[in-house]
Amino acid sequence: MKITKDKFIKILIPILTTLIVAIIINPSKPINDLPLVKPTTGRESAIVKRVVDGDTFELDNGSKVRLIGIDAPEDPLGKTPDCFAKESFQFLKELVEGKSVTLAKDINNKDKYGRLLRYVFLDPIFVNEILVKKGFAKATPYPPDVLHQEGLSNAEKEAITLAKGLWGCR
Repeated sequence: MKITKDKFIKILIPILTTLIVAIIINPSKPINDLPLVKPTTGRESAIVKRVVDGDTFELDNGSKVRLIGIDAPEDPLGKTPDCFAKESFQFLKELVEGKSVTLAKDINNKDKYGRLLRYVFLDPIFVNEILVKKGFAKATPYPPDVLHQEGLSNAEKEAITLAKGLWGCR
């Protein structure tokens, strides 16, 4: 039985369409076993100019961004820094400074200090989550901005269990 080119294409197109839809609906996990989290609505790309601390950075347009759902150790001026504050700052700096990131809004646009509240993606890395997973920040819900809180909480449980980063401080 010989299959013509037209018949082959008619058979192949539905199969490929089904495969593509299955991949889009159920994407595979990217590096570091992090879930591939699609940014929410209100996405925008921006260049990170400089990192301020372990959970805040400034964009090239001057806006400051506070990562949603996490809290990194602080290094307040003139006071003793929290355990792992310098490492958290350095990790975020190496990860995003000078790079193009995707910013995604949850419910609130800004915090009381005027910083943009965003989930941050450095394709394919979900920055908020990797900071928690590696112990550079704690998962800290700030309702109503809790879209990814379950994933952040699970990452924190893993970091605690493995005594990663700030969870290994004494």
